[in-house]
Amino acid sequence: MTCAPSAACTAAPSSARQCPDHRLSSSVRLHDGRRARDLNSYVPYFLFTAHNALSRGTPRQYLNEFGVGIAEWRVVSTLAMEPGITARQVCDMIALDKAAVSRSLHVLATRALAESAPGTNDPRHRTWRLTEGGAHPSRPDHRHRAGARAPHD
Repeated sequence: MTCAPSAACTAAPSSARQCPDHRLSSSVRLHDGRRARDLNSYVPYFLFTAHNALSRGTPRQYLNEFGVGIAEWRVVSTLAMEPGITARQVCDMIALDKAAVSRSLHVLATRALAESAPGTNDPRHRTWRLTEGGAHPSRPDHRHRAGARAPHD
């Protein structure tokens, strides 16, 4: 295969070359005589824009369909996988800060989607689990109870 070495990789072509910048294609192009990043072939930019496009409508969709925001949805998903865990464990699992998890758990508890109980080892460390409404948020009666509109309202 032929490769397109970048300016940083000036070694003569060789199958034994160990140059991390020497690859089959390059995202750097000449533009008006200057080197510039070609965003059409730059993978990190592609991943960034794909992520933004996919996530742009997601919070609105979760709010409309289930009555919860993205942080609450992440907490619900975590509690569905690991019922009976502490808020600190939720933080560790989904890499959200303690304040965001605390707010989300409060919202879920207020909407009867999650409930807590004193921890077995230390009553100050409450464990959390989903209620029946939180475990099945797609049922119409639970959507209504969660404060969300039905899809055809």
